[in-house]
Amino acid sequence: MRRSRARLADGPSTESTKDGEMKRDREQKPHAALTIREALSIQVLMFLLLGLSGIERISAQTIAPTPPVKAPPTQWLPTELRDSASSIPSVGPASLLRPADWRVLEDAPVWREYGLIDLSIRRYRVEKAILQVELFRHQTPAGAFGLLSFSRLTRQPGQVLSEFAVGAFYLRLSESNGPRHSRGKTEDVAAAGPPIKRLEAILRSTLAGSPQEEERPVLLKHLPTDRRVPNTETYYLGPVALGRHPAFGPVANVLDFTSLPETITATFTQEPAGKALELLLVEYYTPQAATDNLKRLEAYLAGLSPEQQAQHRLRRIGNYLALVASDGPLTNADELFNQIRYEQKVYWYGRKMTDIPLEFRPADAAAWREMTNTTTIVVQSLLWIGLMLGLTLLSGMLIGGLVFYWRRYQRRKRGIDNLFSDAGGTIFLNLEDYRLTPDTEPPVLPRLHPASAERGESSEDLPPGDPAVKPPTTSG
Repeated sequence: MRRSRARLADGPSTESTKDGEMKRDREQKPHAALTIREALSIQVLMFLLLGLSGIERISAQTIAPTPPVKAPPTQWLPTELRDSASSIPSVGPASLLRPADWRVLEDAPVWREYGLIDLSIRRYRVEKAILQVELFRHQTPAGAFGLLSFSRLTRQPGQVLSEFAVGAFYLRLSESNGPRHSRGKTEDVAAAGPPIKRLEAILRSTLAGSPQEEERPVLLKHLPTDRRVPNTETYYLGPVALGRHPAFGPVANVLDFTSLPETITATFTQEPAGKALELLLVEYYTPQAATDNLKRLEAYLAGLSPEQQAQHRLRRIGNYLALVASDGPLTNADELFNQIRYEQKVYWYGRKMTDIPLEFRPADAAAWREMTNTTTIVVQSLLWIGLMLGLTLLSGMLIGGLVFYWRRYQRRKRGIDNLFSDAGGTIFLNLEDYRLTPDTEPPVLPRLHPASAERGESSEDLPPGDPAVKPPTTSG
């Protein structure tokens, strides 16, 4: 009993040990397999996340525009300006006004139209006077010139000592507005004329290496030059600046600036002496926009009084809209319109030259040159061929004539000039012996058989019964 109990006790213990090991193995194996799967899935997810983050960075670097490099004000307005003669020191630090700073100023809407980026301000000591230099940095040289022309139109006399544009920079020199003890007296500023010119020359040379070259709007070149008042040209890029023009302010609300037209105004004198003429020239890039705005201006002029209508005149010149206004009679308006130069440019959509209609197709210089060269070669070839054929015929006739007369000369020399050679193989029929007379009967002429004729036999050689010889018959 004890042994059986011991065996029973031992049996279940060993079996339970094996079952426990098997259970542990079963529990461990699935657990290990799940751990490997989880590790693999985690690695795959990490790779995917890294790849997506890399793609987002690349796309952000590719698609996002590169922000413009903001140059510090000391780059264009250094602490000391030098030239070959002497130096001009600065007074105090420089100031840099970004769009967030200058947008609260009075002229901010105008500056925004002209594409102002930032404004740098610094003061310099010139002799006994302290001058303030304001440097306006624009996106394009046209914007810098536009703000310069707008300042000439709106500034008060004596407010600015000097102003100019170099590339995309517009600079303005004025009397310093610093503390009272640092201001220069009016007579000191007036006496600093030559030093101001020297300061302007140094600033021009400093800004000469700007990224954008100095240029003027093309529309300025199309203005009439006769009787134009100097420095009255004003270039506009939006309705805000044009609305401040004394003569064409109301027109700014009539024109459509959504297509970004270019606008310029200028003042002209009239002959005989009269009140000045104000010219407004607007350039649109499509004929449709020019037509629509022409109707707008015509409707605007139709709403004016008869006296005001007599002081305005409108004309369309290509894609230009020209409007003339004056406080008096328009004596030279038509002459002014005739001087406006419009350069017409037509662009056709297509990939080949044949897509353009023949009547509007421009002359291609390379094709014209190639056609001219080909025509010249063909004509020269034909001329040389004709010349060679003519020389060949002439030489053949000359050589043939010489040979003919040489042989004739030789025959005459031998005395056989009147004799001719036998034609060879010719059959002569001699009828001298068979002349007929009125008293004689017609003779019997031998008739040759074709076969005997070939052998050279006559009818006398034939036998009597040969059918080739027929006896003559006599009638009654």
